[in-house]
Amino acid sequence: IPKNMSSNGFPEQEPSDYESKEGKTWISKFCSKEINSYFCEVEEEFITDAFNIYNISRDFHLFKHSLAVILDADDPEANDAEIDQDELQTSTTNLYGMIHARYIVTASGLEAMLRKYKSCAYGTCPRVYCNNQNLLP
Repeated sequence: IPKNMSSNGFPEQEPSDYESKEGKTWISKFCSKEINSYFCEVEEEFITDAFNIYNISRDFHLFKHSLAVILDADDPEANDAEIDQDELQTSTTNLYGMIHARYIVTASGLEAMLRKYKSCAYGTCPRVYCNNQNLLP
């Protein structure tokens, strides 16, 4: 059997950026990417609470699949349907952005953003008279 072929004869798929590997959750991997540095990690309890994600599903036709990716859960419907991985990745990223927007206005979300601000996660002002004041996103 060639290295890139599985025992059933089908080519093995490389794990995507959005599949859990090395014990990191999708959320922590997503937030650790430089392009996503303005995001903070949303608690899974917040995401799994139906009240917090109420009415978001109407904006995403791949809502269940995207939510399963974010929560690192197995999606039983994913095997049945042909899903474009690029579309799923875009939908998942946008869904996390919507959830994040709701999260950061809660008390725990504001605390998470404050921690990032105090740790200079958003940089410091380059002007001399600013004395390296922390920046807001």
